[in-house]
Amino acid sequence: MAEFERNQRLFTDNANGKSFMSRGSVRRGEGLLAGLLRCGHCGRKLHVSYSGTHSTVGRYHCRGSQINHGGDPCISFGGLRADRAISAEVIARLQPLGVQAALAAMQARGREHADKLRQLELTLEQARYEATRARRR
Repeated sequence: MAEFERNQRLFTDNANGKSFMSRGSVRRGEGLLAGLLRCGHCGRKLHVSYSGTHSTVGRYHCRGSQINHGGDPCISFGGLRADRAISAEVIARLQPLGVQAALAAMQARGREHADKLRQLELTLEQARYEATRARRR
């Protein structure tokens, strides 16, 4: 039941255009922040339009005022600098976690190796004991 309710919340959150405040799913395109940014003026989600030779250069813009009131777009800015800044920040934040994860993996592998070595030592000790016992008989 809890999993069903969690899935229902995910469906609701991922629905695009169902509600003014729904998060929505990430849309197509190269934009790192597509579907995640909101306008500072009207609060609506920013749209991404692509241009360039392969349509990979994004530009974030708000059409809320334009759609609702026929006015000018609220804001518009190029996506290259914003995407670079966010990706650099994400990497800076995750890098220590990556190092910690690598160290933890190395320690776990070392423990596994030590456990296997100990098991082999115990097996060898058992074999020696049984050989000595067999000689005595």
